[in-house]
Formats: sequence, C-alpha cells, structure tokens
Amino acid sequence: MNSQKAKVHYSEEFENMMISKANELESLGLTEGILDEKTLEGIKVYIDKVPAMCMYKVAMKKDAPVLAGKTICAGADSIL
Repeated sequence: MNSQKAKVHYSEEFENMMISKANELESLGLTEGILDEKTLEGIKVYIDKVPAMCMYKVAMKKDAPVLAGKTICAGADSIL
C-alpha cells in the first residue's frame, strides 16, 4: 500500500495565533500552554516538543527573532 501524507492548510489567523502564543510562552520562560481556552480548549502550543497528537508543526526562521531556531507545535499529548 502506498502511504501519502495529507496536505492540510491552516488559516493565517490560526498561524498568527500560534506564533503569538509561542512568543508569550517564551517570554514567560514556559515551553507549553493552552492555545485559546475559549475556542480551542485542550489544544496546546509546544516549543521544541512534539506532542503525541500533533496537528501543526513549524520550524521558526529568522523572521521571528525571539523564536528563531525553535520548533513550534500545536496539538495534545492525549485526547480525552
């Protein structure tokens, strides 16, 4: 069987939300936190950690100076 990865497209709003939360976490010295408790309960943002249920992953480049060289992920360690 030929296995292919699915291509998923994320909105610019979601990506901006991820980067903003990652910047907030980095400034607080944290490596993970809830993305948005009101709308995305249970989904966390992780810095330099890939959760078991990863739905978004990006390696940050020079255009995000605070996060440059870090990997940002969204997802959860488990689903309840």
